Amino acid sequence: MATSAALMQSQISTLQQVNEAMSMRRKRKRKVFQSDVSLSVAEVEAIEEQEQIEAQIRGEMRRLKRRSPTCSSCKQQGHTIRTCRNKE
Repeated sequence: MATSAALMQSQISTLQQVNEAMSMRRKRKRKVFQSDVSLSVAEVEAIEEQEQIEAQIRGEMRRLKRRSPTCSSCKQQGHTIRTCRNKE
């Protein structure tokens, strides 16, 4: 009984240490940079517009990377062997 209580206590302390480390890591990620210089409305709008453009470019790049499927039977693009009409 005493050994199981000691094992449980060691597991609890280990979990608490891991939890504390994760909590500190999350806090570090959430930090917002504060500067003494304030931005004008036009500067904020320009930053938002640039972020939207970058997001659109990332989306287009993802679409371009994906090719249409090629059938391994007839070697035509647009379908796979499972849906091939020229299946023999």
